[in-house]
Amino acid sequence: MDEPLQVNDLVGLSSSSSSGSYCTSEASIDNKLLVESGCQAGRSFVDNISDKEADLHAQRIVSQDDCSTTTTVLSTMSRHALSTDRPNSPLVESVVRKDGAPEKLTRTQKDGQNTKDREMDHVNKDTESEKEMESIAASFLQANDTSDLRLVCEGKPLYVSRIVLSIVSPVLKQMFDSRSREQSVIEIPLPGKSYGDILEFLCCVYPDKLKPVTEQNVITLLDLADDYKVASLKLRCEQYLLEELTRNRKCISPGRLVRTIQLADQYGLERIKHQCFEIATRTSSDLLENVQGFWDLSHVHTATIFLQRLKLFESASKKVSKRLTEVEAHCSLYHKNDRWGDNLCNKCLASVGKVAAVEIAQL
Repeated sequence: MDEPLQVNDLVGLSSSSSSGSYCTSEASIDNKLLVESGCQAGRSFVDNISDKEADLHAQRIVSQDDCSTTTTVLSTMSRHALSTDRPNSPLVESVVRKDGAPEKLTRTQKDGQNTKDREMDHVNKDTESEKEMESIAASFLQANDTSDLRLVCEGKPLYVSRIVLSIVSPVLKQMFDSRSREQSVIEIPLPGKSYGDILEFLCCVYPDKLKPVTEQNVITLLDLADDYKVASLKLRCEQYLLEELTRNRKCISPGRLVRTIQLADQYGLERIKHQCFEIATRTSSDLLENVQGFWDLSHVHTATIFLQRLKLFESASKKVSKRLTEVEAHCSLYHKNDRWGDNLCNKCLASVGKVAAVEIAQL
């Protein structure tokens, strides 16, 4: 049985082929193994030579009788089967088993497997995160040595520390003080509040938990932080929104921008409002006007956006006009022979156009 093609065999084949030391039958067998196995050494060899060199090697390796067949095989391998320039052709990486049969695994299959592995890792992380949050939330479901107060939402109890909530919220502190004078057992009902929202709120304000602000809970937390005057939580929500605006400054949609302005206006987030106005002034007026809710903004907000946008256009116009004046003086003095009548020469005209293009791109 013929041994599978190895790297040394391939190198020896290429180096001694010009002397004709290999017979036609041996070269045919080796080339057949090269095609069938698709081994990495063969791919590297063919990839490193040009099409003309591939044809030349084929003519040297094979005799004239078999030249038409093997040359076609090698040319096809170099131009199609092993080409890394064709995105639709999966790269084949093979391992030759001891019995000579190839075990082929395409790079497309490898990438698919890697994608599945990453998805599984993401799912596992989400599952672990959910379990961790469930464990944190469970600490409010039963009384412990630190809980001396019971909040009731939708008929469900939440056991909390009066001292902790009194520190973070002056509204809750006042509520606790008034109830403690009326009854010995402190139980505070929270009518109109969602059990899940209050639980999320507790997980975010307790110092030993401090669940992060996310896109999923930011609106809920802003609402509760505003109701209970929790300044630290409101500041965290504002900081999260600022980071999101900075990160997505160039790709934020007009609809989301308008909703963020409404949110900032509702909860008095001045830094968010200022940042949104800066982004809106560089957003097309047609896009803003067609967003549902844009004209529901206060007249002060819409006027501020359009006024700042007008100032941007005026600033760009002044810069282009200044450049044009400078170039006209320069061109009339140094480029008299290149001017077209009273017009600028092509070089000076291009310099003005470059300034105009830069200013327009910033609008």
